[in-house]
Amino acid sequence: ATHLTLRLGRGSSKVYDLYFESSKERERFFVLAHALRSNVRVHSVTAGSAEIAESETVSVFVGTWNMGENFPHQALTPWIPKNEYDLYAIGVQECQYQARGGFTSCEEDWFAELQAHIGSRYDLVASLSLLQIRLAVFVRKEHAYKVTRVRTARVATGVANMYGNKGGVGVELWFHETPMAFINCHLAARTERIAVRNKNVADIIDGLQLGLSGNFDIVNQSHYVFWFGDLNYRVDGLERAKVLQLIKDSHMDELLRHDQLRKELSRSALLFGFEEGSIKFPPTYRYEVGALQPDGTREFSRKKLFNLPSWCDRVLYRAFPGCSLKQETYASIPELITSDHCPVAATFQVEVQLPYVKLGLQADESQDRACVVQFTSLAVLLDDQQDKLDETPPAPAAPLELAFYGQFLERDGLRSEAREEDVQIEWTAEDLPTLKSYISSKDYLARKHVSLALYRGQERVGQAVLSLSGACGEQPYTFAEPLTAHGIKCGVAKGSVHVMHTRCVANL
Repeated sequence: ATHLTLRLGRGSSKVYDLYFESSKERERFFVLAHALRSNVRVHSVTAGSAEIAESETVSVFVGTWNMGENFPHQALTPWIPKNEYDLYAIGVQECQYQARGGFTSCEEDWFAELQAHIGSRYDLVASLSLLQIRLAVFVRKEHAYKVTRVRTARVATGVANMYGNKGGVGVELWFHETPMAFINCHLAARTERIAVRNKNVADIIDGLQLGLSGNFDIVNQSHYVFWFGDLNYRVDGLERAKVLQLIKDSHMDELLRHDQLRKELSRSALLFGFEEGSIKFPPTYRYEVGALQPDGTREFSRKKLFNLPSWCDRVLYRAFPGCSLKQETYASIPELITSDHCPVAATFQVEVQLPYVKLGLQADESQDRACVVQFTSLAVLLDDQQDKLDETPPAPAAPLELAFYGQFLERDGLRSEAREEDVQIEWTAEDLPTLKSYISSKDYLARKHVSLALYRGQERVGQAVLSLSGACGEQPYTFAEPLTAHGIKCGVAKGSVHVMHTRCVANL
């Protein structure tokens, strides 16, 4: 891409479309423009000087609530604390009620309610809906200029994968140089529909059109992915009386052994590489609506007793290798009583990379020296994971292709291999493209990642993410990283990679 849109000043109507000869020139302009802004800190290296800060820490709030088609006639503060975090991502499900006076729709009403609660110190980054599934992301005003490349997408997984009563909505944004994604979803209901829920997750991962490269799904492009919503996984295999007794005795760990989501994650049936904080709170579903008990807790529903109390409402997260994410809190909020679900909130500290600018040259550098990433060997070992999606494996047809993606690349590399498929597929250095960076610095590339994807026709067979931090030394770096497809582990990519300057590489 060689196009860049430039807007001067907050709220300005002056917009300029800039076109560059190459993506390299566009990105150089982008980072230098950041450096010229007096209120933007950058990771800058100048000739003869030491490095300054490479990153900063951002606080993130993620909240989810199935609203039960009721407006919450209570303050949202117990769930969403005011003015405490840099980013707020708030997802709801079953958000459908009669809009209050002055609003034309429930969607308009709810997003206005969130903005009024969050307050004037925050800007709305993005908001979107899929029928009753809604997501809004806010950023503290003083950080608004750091947020760029905002994208939104939605995927329906309801009736015939067309109706939006179930599905997911997503927002991806870049905070400085770090992409992060927030995905709010509502999965299939009923205890026995575990496989359907797993398939919903796979369809959302495959269908969300987020990120800068269409060759890769969002979990293999964004450095941080937050996955939350009414996931609808249940507690099963216990009598109701036993479940209630375990909750009364606060034996959550024992009850979690019967949690479907924990079981599915442990067998790598979905969301491979995602983590979840420690659950110390009671199940979030299903409660009587409208009252708290004298001790401040809620009473579990006396209706539909086959619905065991369950942790339907969850927040999971995934970070790229070498990226720093720390979860600080994870809790349910019983004070909001207008739904048969309790809201859930999770908070995080994440490290984001500052724009990198190199001003001047080191003594041993020249203008024409480029930095490249060279895979000296690569092998892919595939598993048979089709049973986890309960599908019939397709017959081998199209030849295999290997695609690469990285923020640093002048262009994506794509190579086709017309060979018979085997359990292990191998490439030598001569088979693989040299990946050229638009910024010629090992310091810069040490902070970057490269994603690779194996294709057969239009089908993504597997994807992997590799940090380049270990590849910038004198010798090639040996790696072995898991491959995923549809969010499920499907094999491993292994080999060696080296970040070099062009004088070390022949015949570029």
